[in-house]
Amino acid sequence: MSLLINPICGAGSVGRCRIVTEVYKALRLKRHHYSETSFAATREESDKGLQRSQNLLVVDDCKELLHILGECFAVYADGYNILTAPDGREAMKVLQSAPVDILLTDLHMPGMNGLELSSFTKNNYPGTRIFTMSGDDKIIWKNGLNNLGISAHIRKPFSINDLISVVLEGHIA
Repeated sequence: MSLLINPICGAGSVGRCRIVTEVYKALRLKRHHYSETSFAATREESDKGLQRSQNLLVVDDCKELLHILGECFAVYADGYNILTAPDGREAMKVLQSAPVDILLTDLHMPGMNGLELSSFTKNNYPGTRIFTMSGDDKIIWKNGLNNLGISAHIRKPFSINDLISVVLEGHIA
């Protein structure tokens, strides 16, 4: 099943997205329960060598898209605890409180944008794989993926299959 997510978020429309209803239908079919706070170990516990599940942090200022992406990863990302943050500042708090294996962040957000969050993550948590998403690729190509520590950039709109393939399996769509 290939679902296309085409958010409409832009300057002045923070928190407002239009997302295809097929995503909701598909999620209802595959939905299972999860908790954003169910990661097996905090950063301190992880440093002591305790076993933990892998954590995937999704960051986007568009409330509806953040919810949909969180739900999609909860359904399709077995073995991952899905954490979400509505902006870069909140994402920093999550990064400081729990080990994050994968960061998926929008680039264009008010306050701390995705490039600043990527830079913070690269400098403070070099083991975290970073993925960005945006409808505008210019900022990424201007700064360069490798210079920013970004594994891949996903262009909006994207299909769930492509997003899962890139983020979880490392395949470039």
